[in-house]
Parts: sequence; C-alpha cells; structure tokens
Amino acid sequence: MTRLLLDEHISPALVRKLGEKGLYAEAVAHVGLSGEPDEHIWNYALEHDFTVVTTNARNFIRLLNVEVHPGLIVLRESGLTRDEHRPHFGIE
Repeated sequence: MTRLLLDEHISPALVRKLGEKGLYAEAVAHVGLSGEPDEHIWNYALEHDFTVVTTNARNFIRLLNVEVHPGLIVLRESGLTRDEHRPHFGIE
C-alpha cells in the first residue's frame, strides 16, 4: 500500500479526505516535522516508507541520491493555495 507524506505546503486536511478514498496519508505537521529542513522530511519518509507529496521540486529532487526510495510526487501548480490542491486529489 502506498503511504503518502504531505509536505507542509499541502493542507493537512487532505489526510482525512485521502483516507476516505482508501489512501493512507500523514502530514508533516502531524508527525512533528513542521518547519524542519527538507532533508529531515525526506529521511523520515525513507525510514517510514512514505512517498513524499510536495510542491517543492527543487529541494527534494536534489535528495534523490538513494538507490531505492518509496517515491516523490511533485504537484506542479505551486501557485495554488492549500484549498486549491483539493480538486487535484479528487476531493471536492
């Protein structure tokens, strides 16, 4: 099962909505990583088998220096607010 870790620029409210769709997700705010460097978020994701969902491609792409990782999903509409991300997850 894919496990999603939502970066801090993505609304933590999506965790519940994704759960309703059958997806397991956590937000960095819910696991004590708010304001932490991307390296800490990436290491947490690796240690706990999470795919990171972010709008911050530049910082996370430079961290892809491991042979195997659970994944990185980059939302390219980085100018969207947290609420505007919801339709991209199929959430009204």
